[in-house]
Amino acid sequence: MKCRVTPPLAAFTAVFGSSTRFKLAERNTSECYLQLLPLLTQPGRVRLLHDHALRYQLAGLERRVHAGDRESVSHANVASAHDDVAAAAAGAIFLPSV
Repeated sequence: MKCRVTPPLAAFTAVFGSSTRFKLAERNTSECYLQLLPLLTQPGRVRLLHDHALRYQLAGLERRVHAGDRESVSHANVASAHDDVAAAAAGAIFLPSV
């Protein structure tokens, strides 16, 4: 699942100003999660906020193996599962310097 939706630029610019730039993500959410795991297991590489929702959502992620040994990571397939906070944190870790 790639978040490649063009934002409603006019409304966003009206609120946040014209200096905000948009750039399409180089990785999808699942790729961010897969690359985040080794960083989380190495002491001192990444420091997470002390946020209950973030830690709960990261702990609830599930790795799935598909045909051709392709892996994906996402939240559980239940109505109460969310990963929006975890996805934002994982994406922010891999943002390039501007």
